Amino acid sequence: MDARVVGGAVAILTVVLTAVLATSLATLHQTEMGLKTNAFWQTLSPTIYYGGLHWVGAGGYFIKFQKTVLSTEFSTDAHDILHARTKDGLPIVLGISYQYAYIPDKLHDLYLAYLGDHDRVYFNTATHLISEESTRHTAYDFFDQPQQVAQKMQHTLDEYFEQHLFANVVALQINSRLLPEPFNDAILDSLTTKQNITATYRYVDRMNVTLETQLLVARQDALATVASAKGAAQAALANSFAAANVTHSRTDADVGGFRRVKGELDLDNADVLKYVYWDSLSGRGIGATGDANLAVPGYAQGSGLGLDEADVLVDLEPSVMARQGAP
Repeated sequence: MDARVVGGAVAILTVVLTAVLATSLATLHQTEMGLKTNAFWQTLSPTIYYGGLHWVGAGGYFIKFQKTVLSTEFSTDAHDILHARTKDGLPIVLGISYQYAYIPDKLHDLYLAYLGDHDRVYFNTATHLISEESTRHTAYDFFDQPQQVAQKMQHTLDEYFEQHLFANVVALQINSRLLPEPFNDAILDSLTTKQNITATYRYVDRMNVTLETQLLVARQDALATVASAKGAAQAALANSFAAANVTHSRTDADVGGFRRVKGELDLDNADVLKYVYWDSLSGRGIGATGDANLAVPGYAQGSGLGLDEADVLVDLEPSVMARQGAP
């Protein structure tokens, strides 16, 4: 056999084998997953393939799906904004976006059910479900509680998508909501009034706290004042009792001393009274050189008891003697 023929056959075989190998390999990005299918045999494998280089065989390729979260938006930019009605019958225009992700274990069922046309089915189904869910909420709910309405819409879509469309709706946002102009004005007025009422309630609560604090402080001050007054009264009463006891003791001592003087000097009551008088004068500094007549009271002058005799009695100082227990 001619060497050139052999060489040509080998070259052709090499090219064919290279082409077969090249077409028998397929790649998936790390953010993708896929189902292997074969154009020659018209087969679809239920096995899920992820990122990397894979052997798919001659005529094989991947039907690719995104592994990441995808987003769909209803907006005026795409001319597909949602027109719906509220529970109270008012027309509402909604701008909504939602995010979904394929369920990997259900990719085979998803492709067999919609043959790759599932995006259009997702869009139409979401339009219907969101419009229907809008009829369960009042116009005021869309203004006052948009997050709660969005959560209920997301729950409705997720439940239906998981059962029938083999995907999960992970989030939903209400980006815009338009109602008739008169209703918008009324809603804004009611929201302003509600905010004013809330602010008033908060002011009342703050004032209640302030007044309660002031009342507590006043009660504590009153208790402190009463306690201080009671302490001062007790101190004054104790001082009065002490002064009374001292006076009583001194009086008892003086009475005892005068009684002893009366007994030892054999004096009658009149003489004792005279003695008391002269004893008090001696404490005022009346001496022998003083004016005796000025110092002698009328009852002493009339009794015949002279100044010298009174001086004798004073010099005895019987009260001091009685207090000291002198003989």
